[in-house]
Amino acid sequence: MDKEDKKMLRENLRLSKDNHKILKKMQRNAFWGRGLKIIYWLVIIGGALGAYYYIQPFIDSLREGFESIQTEAEGMTNGVGTGLNFLKNIFVK
Repeated sequence: MDKEDKKMLRENLRLSKDNHKILKKMQRNAFWGRGLKIIYWLVIIGGALGAYYYIQPFIDSLREGFESIQTEAEGMTNGVGTGLNFLKNIFVK
């Protein structure tokens, strides 16, 4: 082998080692990035579920309040309608 070939082989070996180091860094960064992304989504989903679990009693009490108001409003409408029908029957006869 002449000197030029040896020089090219050494340069090729140096570039291969550098390339290997870069590829290892890229693999390590991809691994940690994937792990952090999983943790990120677990925190978001867990936070949403935790907030729902914490707020659910308030939502249930609000729903019950609205249902009772609706029931009272329907009762008042039925009562007013009955009263008006009673008055109508009195005056029409």
